[in-house]
Amino acid sequence: MQVLSGLEGEKYGSGDGKDTLGHAEIIMGSNGFKLLSLLYFVFLWLICKAYEGGICDEPQTSIFCTCDTRYRETSILCYVTNNLSKYDEVWNSLSDVDNVISVKLNSMLPMRLDFIPIDSLKRIETLKSLTVQQANLGVLEAYAVSDLKELRELELDGSEITRLETNAIANLQKLKKLSLSENLLHEVLEKSLMGLADLEQLFLDRNNISRIEACAFCDLHSLKELELWGNQITDLTEYMFRGLRYLRRLDLYKNQIRILNDKIFHPMPKLVEIDLKDNLISHIAPNAFLGLDKLQILMLNSNKIKVLPDQVFKPLKNLRSLDIYHNELESLQVEVVKNMANAKDEQFSFSFKDNPFRCDCSLHWVKTYIKTAKSHQFTKELKELRCKPDGEDQTLQEVHLMKTDCDKFMTAKQKTQITTSRSVTQPVNLVPYEIHGRKNKTRQTAAVVTEDLSVVQDSEEREEMVEEMEKNHGKPDHAATLISDVRFVVFVALWTLFSVRWRDGT
Repeated sequence: MQVLSGLEGEKYGSGDGKDTLGHAEIIMGSNGFKLLSLLYFVFLWLICKAYEGGICDEPQTSIFCTCDTRYRETSILCYVTNNLSKYDEVWNSLSDVDNVISVKLNSMLPMRLDFIPIDSLKRIETLKSLTVQQANLGVLEAYAVSDLKELRELELDGSEITRLETNAIANLQKLKKLSLSENLLHEVLEKSLMGLADLEQLFLDRNNISRIEACAFCDLHSLKELELWGNQITDLTEYMFRGLRYLRRLDLYKNQIRILNDKIFHPMPKLVEIDLKDNLISHIAPNAFLGLDKLQILMLNSNKIKVLPDQVFKPLKNLRSLDIYHNELESLQVEVVKNMANAKDEQFSFSFKDNPFRCDCSLHWVKTYIKTAKSHQFTKELKELRCKPDGEDQTLQEVHLMKTDCDKFMTAKQKTQITTSRSVTQPVNLVPYEIHGRKNKTRQTAAVVTEDLSVVQDSEEREEMVEEMEKNHGKPDHAATLISDVRFVVFVALWTLFSVRWRDGT
């Protein structure tokens, strides 16, 4: 049986060997096909990658660019290292990259890019963001940046732009943000920014702007934020803000503004915040903020304001935060505070420290107002208010102003007519007072006639008024006359009675 098995093995062995070899050839053929297919796809991927890269990650003689692709969207960052012309073929390579949404062009010192390759950029149909930094662009001629249909953000910061010609930046219908910060602009001309229907943010800070032509922003109907801080603006006119009906934030910090005239912000009724700190403002017209019903934040600190008109903040129905600290105010009238609609709200913020307040009767109201203010911040400011009685800086509580003649001063200031039981003429002496740093003056004694005690607004003031009148001037003349008459009648009656009794006795 074993021999037979061996013979059978020899008999069928050659056949099994052929089958095994054939099977191996089939397996090898299959694996080889897979390997070739893999190599083929790798080769195609490398070709596609090379095509996709274009100028990406390939060192050039004048420019080096890197590309970052995420979610099939590519951002290109380029460093210009040598002189290039706007017609150089390298710019056309930018459009060879698929789905480019962002391009940033930086200059490597001492090389300074002095143009924007707008013709090549127009070929990038998906471009949404363009940034040019550290360039030397000088004057932006007409249509220097224009007709980029999908552009949302344009940043030309620190590029030594000296002037914007008519239509310099134009026909960017989807542009939301335009930044021209840290340039060398001296003025903003009418029609230099045109065709920017959707623009919401405009940054012109840290230039040398001293002049803005009337209607320079007239075409920016959707603008919500305008940054003009760090310039040389001295005069504001309502004409320069025409067209900004939807503006919500205006930043004029650190300019040279000296005066705020009436209705200066009237073309911008939607304003929520105005920053005017660190200017040279010395005068504010009574109606400077007229029409700003929605204004919530107003910064006037670090100026040279000496006087606040009583009704200057009355139009600001929604004012929540007011800064006037670090000015030259010598007095703060109670009418200024009373005319602020939200002065007694818990969230109201009013900062007025670091002013040279004088410790006179114009601050008499502070002591009583502390009790009614609900805002913790405002109450703290009132308690810590500092004034100068004799050249020394002291808190109002330390000076004890309320022990002076301020009660009589406030009474006489609010009312010049005193009521008695019948109409009579009475002299009222007004105490000396001092306001806004003027020398002490004494108002002359005046004859006054009053009709009704209810005219006095405060019952406490009414009582103090009567007490002062009785204390300083005695009782009214008609009462004295009546007492004298009664005394005379009593004397006559007693004399008559005495005479009758004496006669009867005799």
